[in-house]
Amino acid sequence: MGDASSSRTTRKRISQQLEAAGHGINHAPEAKKEKKLQEAPSLDLLPVGGGGPREASRPADRISRLPGEILGIIVSLLSTCDAARSQAISRQWLPLWGSSSLNLDMNALSASEHDRISIAGKILATHRGPVHHLLLVSHRLERCNATFEQWLRLPVLNSLSHLDFKFSCTRNITADREADMTYSLVLSSLRFSPTLQAVSFSSCCFRDDLITRPLHFPKLRKLKLHSVVASDDALHALISACPALESLDVNYTVGLRRLCVRSASLRSICIGTTHGLKNEVVFQEMVVEDAPLLERLMPTFLDDGPASIRVISAPRLEILGVLPSSISRLEIGTAVIQEMPAVSMAMSLPTVKILVLLSVGPNLAAVVNLLKYFPCLEKMYIKSYDPSVGMFRVLEEHFDYN
Repeated sequence: MGDASSSRTTRKRISQQLEAAGHGINHAPEAKKEKKLQEAPSLDLLPVGGGGPREASRPADRISRLPGEILGIIVSLLSTCDAARSQAISRQWLPLWGSSSLNLDMNALSASEHDRISIAGKILATHRGPVHHLLLVSHRLERCNATFEQWLRLPVLNSLSHLDFKFSCTRNITADREADMTYSLVLSSLRFSPTLQAVSFSSCCFRDDLITRPLHFPKLRKLKLHSVVASDDALHALISACPALESLDVNYTVGLRRLCVRSASLRSICIGTTHGLKNEVVFQEMVVEDAPLLERLMPTFLDDGPASIRVISAPRLEILGVLPSSISRLEIGTAVIQEMPAVSMAMSLPTVKILVLLSVGPNLAAVVNLLKYFPCLEKMYIKSYDPSVGMFRVLEEHFDYN
């Protein structure tokens, strides 16, 4: 009996000693958490981006230390998906995408057109910052034309600088109906003309009444038109309304008979394959009347290009081509290249340094005669069709006059 009492007394004493030392087995959970927090190192002493001794040697996160305004600019330069992912970097990055300048590319949102429309609509409805780049894409424009019209009226787009249209319709929609829908969207986009810097229209229509509207794009530097329906007058009016235009790219144009360019700012012109409208309109001539800063003239026609290309004044022209066999007359300044006549110094083109040719057979003599027009040529590219392999080959040649 005495031994049992002594044993209980000993266990009680040991338990009291353990509790006094802070190791009691009956500690409350709150006490344990408090003790761990007291023993943990101060968060203020941890390196930026670190959490423990193992991360102490990692480099500091200097990007996150930048001011919020600069971080917002970084996010605005990212693609749509990458900008959205930036919210997962840290709490500091979380609100940036929602308030920074938005780059909205519908192609990057989903492969499903229905999902693209839904996601883009939610982004535009909740975004607090401005939208500087907008790409609208649809392969069934008849289903979302009204939605796009509503989006283009949103105040969040008031400072839009880059605008892309890529449209098409299903086969059961007539060409006239498709032209009406795309032209309506083009007219709705005219409200952005004071701020636009780059525009790309694909499968759109420009009606002739466009020339009666007060067109003016003071900041537009790049204009790309692909598979558009436009007459000579409509396209000329659009180009003439861009006093700061530097790059013009026109390809697969329907209804264009003659393209005439006069611009004090253009540096690059790329005119591609064109189509006649029901064989009633055939592209006949391309004329560069006055382009004092033009450096690149790239007519990339195949078999349906104009029969004549005239460059009346382009004193800085350095890159010329691709020149296919369908061109029967090439006139640059005083030089007229037509069936390779005798060449005089007055007809030479000393400013051209790069020439691109399209060849469909072994015509070395014609190429040699053509070189007489370009005394200062530095590089020549010949794109030649090889029937044995059914593909084009590119020959590059460099000239050294030293």
